Amino acid sequence: MCLRNYARYRVFDNIRGFNEGCIEWLERTGNANIHGATKKVPAEVFAMEKEHLKPIPILMNKPEDSLTRQVRKDNTVIYQSNRYTVPLGTYRPGRQVILKEKGETIEIIDEETGEVLAQHRLCADKGRLIANNNHRRDRSQGIDRMRTQALAALGESESARLCLDGIGLALQAWKNSSDI
Repeated sequence: MCLRNYARYRVFDNIRGFNEGCIEWLERTGNANIHGATKKVPAEVFAMEKEHLKPIPILMNKPEDSLTRQVRKDNTVIYQSNRYTVPLGTYRPGRQVILKEKGETIEIIDEETGEVLAQHRLCADKGRLIANNNHRRDRSQGIDRMRTQALAALGESESARLCLDGIGLALQAWKNSSDI
């Protein structure tokens, strides 16, 4: 490692001198000589690999007080020893999201698009699953389609229609009262 080889037995007055000396040492010794294990010159290998490197995505307006986390296969994100759900289908290998605390809530934001994927109340306990039931629903099927299927299963009677309408109104009232 550079620090073991470069910094050993050297004394530095400040970080600037350390950095300048280290860069000079890398040009002259660390990256210029043939590596013992690979039998290649590191600077030449880097020059060949450089054309295949991808830029790090820069997030515009990323809040200073935010964290990034990886979305897990079960469409959850771990924060302060708890699992918070994100919508079904959010997971893909390596997908990162931004976590931002806002008072008593946490926002889970798509790192690439800036879209708010989920919002949950913060939980002070440990080891809990904080879930939003809408995250488990297949959103590709619309509510109207599911209502039509339920009505058909109930025989399409007027009483079934009134029952489903009542359930819809009750759910809407509950959602409005429990919104964050």
